[in-house]
Amino acid sequence: MNSVRKKIAACVIGILLTAGCFVLFRTVAFPPTETKEQVDREAVLSLESLVREDGREAESAVYAVREQSREESARQQSSAEEASRQKASSEEESVIQASREEASRIARLMWEQESREEESASIARAAAASRAGAAQSIAEVDASQEEQAWVRASSLAEAMRQEEESRAAESLAAEAERIAAESRAEESRAAESRAAESRAAESRAAESRAAESSAPETAAPEPTTAEPATSETAAPEPTTPEPTTAEPTTAEPTTPVPTTPEPTTPEPTTAQPTVPVSQIVFLGDSRTSGFIGAGIMPASRCFVYGDSVDFWYDNARAAAALQPSKAVFFGGQNDLGCFAGNTSVFISEYTRLIRYFLSLSPGSQIYCNLIFPCTEAAVAEIPGREKRNEYNAAIAQMCAENGWICIDTTAGFNSSYFTSDGIHFFMNWYPIWWQNLRSSVGF
Repeated sequence: MNSVRKKIAACVIGILLTAGCFVLFRTVAFPPTETKEQVDREAVLSLESLVREDGREAESAVYAVREQSREESARQQSSAEEASRQKASSEEESVIQASREEASRIARLMWEQESREEESASIARAAAASRAGAAQSIAEVDASQEEQAWVRASSLAEAMRQEEESRAAESLAAEAERIAAESRAEESRAAESRAAESRAAESRAAESRAAESSAPETAAPEPTTAEPATSETAAPEPTTPEPTTAEPTTAEPTTPVPTTPEPTTPEPTTAQPTVPVSQIVFLGDSRTSGFIGAGIMPASRCFVYGDSVDFWYDNARAAAALQPSKAVFFGGQNDLGCFAGNTSVFISEYTRLIRYFLSLSPGSQIYCNLIFPCTEAAVAEIPGREKRNEYNAAIAQMCAENGWICIDTTAGFNSSYFTSDGIHFFMNWYPIWWQNLRSSVGF
């Protein structure tokens, strides 16, 4: 608006200047002939007309300027609206483009996610198949190893049985040879005794005949009467060595006495079981699991937990559910370290565990196996393992106080049966241990 006003003012000033110049020119070029008043009146009229004309022109100019301003404003408004529309359209297009790009990106992400999910699913399926194959392979390997372990244990047990039978047969053969030698010696002594008796009788008979031939005929009756006496006395004389001959016969029962250990040699393998294995349960630690690995004891009757006895209650409940005739407990090895050698705490927990078992299976006879030794290196690893003897003494006292049976099955054990950790055993020990348990428990 300021620019319009300035233009209008400039037009008005220009018109006035033009009118003034025109009047001045007319006055100078055409001097008036009329009177001054007339001239002045005409000048005024001409000025008024000029002014009116200039006013109309000014109004026209103002109107034109206004129209131009309105048109300019309309054009500016139109251009602004067009620019705004273009801007809005551009922004809308950019928004639409951005939305399309975002939709495209989301679609691409979804596709990538689906691809990853599909890939993950395929990987999972492959892993599941691999695990199934691995599980099957492991199961086959375990079955194969179990079968091999069973075969090894069976062959080892058979070899041990044959060895025991061989030793027993050798012992019996040696004993029979000794008895035969003694019998031959006794027969030789009896033959010598009989020969000596025969020689003595012949000597007495010869003396008697010599006495008869040298005696007078009249005195014949006397020697005849004495002869029976001599013969009677001679008759018991041969009987005097009879006790000596009988002495070997009485000594014969005493000579086999040293051979009484002979049946104890094969006893672990030949002892008749008191109850079948199906009425026995074992409750122990990882050492006891070797009976399962060796194929000697079924897993359904051998309950293993590799920790202290206060964690055995689930196994005790499962074992008691079988209502066994005899239950063998192998506690103590892990408790040496878990209770840091505290004997009273261990015995309290051990007694409580066994009594809990008996509350569920009151008809079971309890056997407590003493703790096996460890190597010196294994003893040095964990404090408390050096108190094995104190623990064993406490176990024996516990059994004596409660009417349970304490057993020691370490016969025949040595350090060659230890594995590298100095605690667990090789499989070749378990058949020997099994025979020791059979003879100690009776099954």
